[in-house]
Amino acid sequence: MPRERIKELTSRQRELLDFIEKSVSYEKRMPSFREMAKGMQVNAVGTIQDLVRALKEKGFLEQEGRHIKLASSRNSASVSIPIIGEVAAGPLTDAWEVSLGSFSLSPEHVPSRHPEKCFALRVKGDSMIDAGIMEKDLIVVDPSSRPKDGDFVVASMDGEATVKELHYPKKGKGLELIPHNKRMKPIVIDNAQDIQIHGKVVAVHRYFN
Repeated sequence: MPRERIKELTSRQRELLDFIEKSVSYEKRMPSFREMAKGMQVNAVGTIQDLVRALKEKGFLEQEGRHIKLASSRNSASVSIPIIGEVAAGPLTDAWEVSLGSFSLSPEHVPSRHPEKCFALRVKGDSMIDAGIMEKDLIVVDPSSRPKDGDFVVASMDGEATVKELHYPKKGKGLELIPHNKRMKPIVIDNAQDIQIHGKVVAVHRYFN
């Protein structure tokens, strides 16, 4: 499926497609309409049926007998993203150390020139909730992309890591890691050489409970 085709979807259609792809990746099966409704936090199964119908019409889902499946072009072009641990959306905390498996995404959901180099981290904490990054979400990190001022990044110092917005003050050699939670203050780093930027956050994938 060409990457530009994803732009044809509404935000709710993209959200449902994301949920379906993660369900297929994690559980190796297509979720039921009721599971989709719960994941999307909607009460009416009819709303899900309308969204599924739109995804079929646009070629993202296929009908096979009585069953619905991801379009074969999406399955064949999927990218495997390793989940290499957890990262704090809060103060600096112990960096990731263990593998949590992997999940598959279509290229449209990995906006990187080198998706094969990307990795994912599970979010802990609530310092980025105002940016839509919630506890247990998966963030996809591109280590090959050079972050710019205003990008969301994963950074570490002295073996501790966090996810924040990167900000370079106009004066000085330092930087700031900005939370997106009104209750929290920026982490100020006096010397940029004291901190390691592991990559730019290129995608966020919602955790559905």
